[in-house]
Amino acid sequence: MTTTPTTDLEYILNNETIAQFRYKDPGESRLLVSSTRQIITFNDYLKNLSEKSVFIFNKSSLQNVRIETTRTKTGGNIEFF
Repeated sequence: MTTTPTTDLEYILNNETIAQFRYKDPGESRLLVSSTRQIITFNDYLKNLSEKSVFIFNKSSLQNVRIETTRTKTGGNIEFF
């Protein structure tokens, strides 16, 4: 297996695509429900929780990252999302 140096994976992100300010209404933040691939708002998620639910907050965030590379032996294109 060949390893790729992390310096070869530079990702240039335009400043226009980075959030500069907090949401005015955090309840309108969008969430991805992985099991259904549905995007809902945080407010909608809270409305559908059962009474005895536990909700754990953390500071993680979803990054829109695409890494494109080429297979060494075949020259085929590979994309990681």
